[in-house]
Amino acid sequence: MKKTIVWDFDETLVKSSKAFVAVKSAIDGAEYDWQSVTQWNYGDIIPNLSDEEVEDIFGSDEFYQELEIYEGALDCLMWAKENGFKMVLASKGTLMNISKKAKFVKEYIDLFDEFVFLGNVKDKHILSIYGNCLYIDDNANWLKSSCKKGVGILANLLNKQEGVQWGLQIWDGKHFNDFHQLKHTIALLYDIKLV
Repeated sequence: MKKTIVWDFDETLVKSSKAFVAVKSAIDGAEYDWQSVTQWNYGDIIPNLSDEEVEDIFGSDEFYQELEIYEGALDCLMWAKENGFKMVLASKGTLMNISKKAKFVKEYIDLFDEFVFLGNVKDKHILSIYGNCLYIDDNANWLKSSCKKGVGILANLLNKQEGVQWGLQIWDGKHFNDFHQLKHTIALLYDIKLV
């Protein structure tokens, strides 16, 4: 059976919070600090945001125009693919968000063998279908629900010092702060020599 890595998208491969905050800052004519985010709904830096407004921004063209890939992510993805991993992208969102996310991935990160796009579900437990795989996500709850047989690695890329309420604050397993560190962790887990 081929080694499989299931990758999350938002705040795992791309700077979703930075894009979100840039769009919301432009709407409000304000300056919000994306690196201070600790709450999934941005309530700690942007008061009175409705869930509907959050979903609207995540599904907007402006959001995807602002979206940046984390430094080192593409190199790590290519390295994993070159080392024989089956690459699966698994992400959730509204239909508008997912359709634009798929277009973004096709244009900028076209390295995946399979895609699992979930609607607005509470967690990603359905991903347990991949069994004994490596699962990389920024949400510790989703790692816990999806990774019953495999290995979960938490992406700790946003607000690394304080951590976010869905990340290191509730996760005691493997994690990474940059993609160089992730590549080394994968190499150790699968006995791959780094050059």
